[in-house]
Amino acid sequence: VLFSTSSLLAQKKMTFSTLGISQGLSNSLVYDIVEDKNGFIWIATSNGLNRYDGYTIKKFQNDPLDSNSISFNKITSIVAVNDGLFLGTRGGGLIFYNNETDIFSKIEAEDSVMQNQILGIFDLSMDYEGTLWLATGKGIIKYHPQTNKFVELKYSKNGEQLSTLSFNIQKILITKDQDVYAASNGGGLF
Repeated sequence: VLFSTSSLLAQKKMTFSTLGISQGLSNSLVYDIVEDKNGFIWIATSNGLNRYDGYTIKKFQNDPLDSNSISFNKITSIVAVNDGLFLGTRGGGLIFYNNETDIFSKIEAEDSVMQNQILGIFDLSMDYEGTLWLATGKGIIKYHPQTNKFVELKYSKNGEQLSTLSFNIQKILITKDQDVYAASNGGGLF
């Protein structure tokens, strides 16, 4: 559902229109939407990524015969950056889309334990330093794009260092003051 706030300001009335499968959307289960620096609206669905230019929808889905296509279709979160998009997936890990080359690349962790931890991403958020925070079913993971390194976030409780791996983290919020909040499924708010 799309709405225009300009009509809200001018006439105190909102206008709604729907983008669904009949308008070209790859799936009606939408997890996230963002606008990139070029004004495109990117829509994460359970069956691929969609780019909306205000008129038409272009679908990006896995093509097993094309190594440059998106590697996994269940996209749950999007973060737009200058040169593309970071995509979180539920089951396929972290993907980067380069908007200059139109190529998708799966970002692999150096070891299999970390790779397993980043498979199920519920949410992505980027801080002012360019570090990507991943909310996963196995805790909070930080990804440093400059060094291509993943780091498991630990926290301290009563002086003891603990892992977030036992928490199913659903959402990450980074405030303007760079405070980080994490919403968990059953563990409260960190």
